[in-house]
Amino acid sequence: MKQPVRRKRDLRWELRAAKRRQRKLLRICQALAAEVRALRAERFRLSPNLTLYPTEFSKVRLQYNYDHRDGIGSDHSLWLQFEFILGAHAAHKF
Repeated sequence: MKQPVRRKRDLRWELRAAKRRQRKLLRICQALAAEVRALRAERFRLSPNLTLYPTEFSKVRLQYNYDHRDGIGSDHSLWLQFEFILGAHAAHKF
């Protein structure tokens, strides 16, 4: 089946339509970026932690996070971290 030959006029119309879509997409992206900047601008965070070292090879940390953002509200989170070392390291050879 033979494809119809495109005229220059049709090609110009397609290029213009593509440019319009690109401009519209760019405006949408810029608007979203502005909203994200506005939400991140007004923020308060409090994040105290308590760290316990039961041995020289381990530690346990308890951390509380409080975030308040205008327009979104408050978030509370609690984290428990346990870290330990196994195997050979610089201080001791096994």
